[in-house]
Amino acid sequence: MKTAKRIGYVAVLCTLLALTADPLVGAVEKSDWGSLKQIAAGQAIKVTVKDGTSSQGGFQSATEDALVLRAAGVDRSIPRDTVRRVSIKTNGHRGKHALIGAAIGAGGGLGAGIAILSARETRAKPY
Repeated sequence: MKTAKRIGYVAVLCTLLALTADPLVGAVEKSDWGSLKQIAAGQAIKVTVKDGTSSQGGFQSATEDALVLRAAGVDRSIPRDTVRRVSIKTNGHRGKHALIGAAIGAGGGLGAGIAILSARETRAKPY
């Protein structure tokens, strides 16, 4: 197997691994209402209800029947049976994701470039 072809295969393999590894890291999602008690009071959360609307604010408390959220200085109680999802606001990962995208693009471009260069060199050599 030629070196250029081998490098192309390695670049494609690295690209595929990068695409599949990152989404799997954060794939665990809890659906336990009791885990809401671990959220600190005042922490920024987003609550999505079953009709698709969402509210953002500071977490106040959670009981067996409802979740209390402070939005715009007013406490709002959201019944448990209407809550679809509760998300905790964390720091963004735009920079990390941009670097991953750049690495994937560079790997794919490198593999394609080597494959094209290898094909040109093979045709250009006189026999």
